[in-house]
Amino acid sequence: MNKLLEYTMNNSSSKAYSGAFCGEASIIYTYLVLYKISNEEKYIKYAKIHENKLFASLEIDRMGDLLYGNAGAVIIYLNMYELTMDKKYILRAEIAANYILKNLKEKYSIFNNIEGNKISRLDRGIAHGGSGYSICFTRLFGKTKKRKYLNIALELLKYDIKRNKKENQRSRKIYWCHGAAGIVLAQQEILKYIEDGSYQHIFEDYQTKISMIENNFNIELIVYAYVMGF
Repeated sequence: MNKLLEYTMNNSSSKAYSGAFCGEASIIYTYLVLYKISNEEKYIKYAKIHENKLFASLEIDRMGDLLYGNAGAVIIYLNMYELTMDKKYILRAEIAANYILKNLKEKYSIFNNIEGNKISRLDRGIAHGGSGYSICFTRLFGKTKKRKYLNIALELLKYDIKRNKKENQRSRKIYWCHGAAGIVLAQQEILKYIEDGSYQHIFEDYQTKISMIENNFNIELIVYAYVMGF
């Protein structure tokens, strides 16, 4: 803990990733968890101080994903907003989201060529793939009510589902990181905000994936503990 605080308090610029599990946001996440456990305000103070390092890391992020990149940063910023009600964190979450979109367009042509081969390098699942990005944009929609974020989340999830079906012709992957378990979690997140039955066709294999996960309890437990703890 002393080394963690020492890093937070020093004035060195961030050279780390920005993500929620392997980056600057992960340290804020640690402080927020400690606050929830102890109810000691000092951890909120530490989180606010460390946010300066996180903000500095957003522009240099080249990963983009939930674990290492700005998708994780968006989620942690939204958690900061929930605890402090400071709208600054909503604005910074949107800044992180804009960097994500820039990266997706440049690296994968994700919205210019959603059906094409140029996006074949984008992984499936929560860890580094479309489902992780989808959760990030869905939660951002939940806080801002800007429909564009939900539309982006839906496009990313559709890509993940399409690729998962194609890959499952060769192997039945249910892993949270690169498979069906991550897609299920992203679907659950989006379904919180879709009340009129629209887009239901996207979730046609939803129950199938639930069954796949229930048949492997260990995978289900890992997914719940690792992701739903946000």
